[in-house]
Amino acid sequence: MSNNTKILFGIFCLMLTLVFLYALTALDFNGNDSAFIILVLAIISLVTGLFFGISGILSSRKK
Repeated sequence: MSNNTKILFGIFCLMLTLVFLYALTALDFNGNDSAFIILVLAIISLVTGLFFGISGILSSRKK
């Protein structure tokens, strides 16, 4: 992946995290299984977005 692609994919994953968190607030997190699944998806999306965004920024600065 190129550096710009990593950064854009990181931004996309972070925006997807916001969508998952919005869906989580719409479900009123009260122990539902579906709310727990959405919370796990939000955490995975957040970690993936941060990883790709930071690695894209760091690798673009090395040039």
